[in-house]
Amino acid sequence: MNKYIGLVVAVLLLIGGICASSGCTSTNLEETYQSGQTNSQNTYVIVDTGQNTCYDNAEEIAYPDAGEPFYGQDAQYYGTQQSYQDNGDGTITDLNTGLIWQQSFDHNEDGKIDYADKLSYVEILAMVAEGVIQHE
Repeated sequence: MNKYIGLVVAVLLLIGGICASSGCTSTNLEETYQSGQTNSQNTYVIVDTGQNTCYDNAEEIAYPDAGEPFYGQDAQYYGTQQSYQDNGDGTITDLNTGLIWQQSFDHNEDGKIDYADKLSYVEILAMVAEGVIQHE
């Protein structure tokens, strides 16, 4: 499950960047979350984060009603559910977006992801040339 946490964070950052550049408003974002579909302004699917707990400033709380403090948290919206496929080659495909993700950055398989696992640009190009990494 830990390998999906990085994936979720990356997707959220990607969505945030897209919304920041395309001018998403809280209204159309809520509509998209509620429907689980893209709306006329967005040309992409917003995938539900799976968050199902609401919080105040300090602790977990019951779902607040409209007009109450802390209303409108991610847990209160249902969207397109996460769907992934293991490609059997060290990658995962997000079936909602079509994006392909590397399962682990632990290239030297020592159980840690650290400086020793970085790949240089030249190493990445060599992996593409060998067919280890697919490039379209």
